[in-house]
Amino acid sequence: MDQDELIELWTKACTFSTKPNIKRYEAEHVFDENKSVKWNREEVERINKMYDEKAQELKEEKQAISAKAHDETIKYIQECLDNPSEEKAELLWSFIYREWHSCMSDCIYYISDMTELINSIDKLNKE
Repeated sequence: MDQDELIELWTKACTFSTKPNIKRYEAEHVFDENKSVKWNREEVERINKMYDEKAQELKEEKQAISAKAHDETIKYIQECLDNPSEEKAELLWSFIYREWHSCMSDCIYYISDMTELINSIDKLNKE
């Protein structure tokens, strides 16, 4: 995966909405004045249950996209490192994310700068 694909994946993860496209209703909402109070209450419960289930489904989907973005980022960092390790990649990503997460594209672009620095330091340590 290249930088542009990572940015696209992170953009999807960050902008993915967990708000269902159906409305949640107040308990006292009346759908049909000609039907019983019990019917209206059950209808609110039924629709709100659908809303809650869809919200949970969307939340899980967003979490899966975010997890994939994270995993792909760690793989990308390891590919950029001369002496890759998952621990080193996680540590670097943690630092980059903490410093620049307000703009995910910046985070991805900083990976190459930071891995280049780490590779240079590693080379100096070997000498």
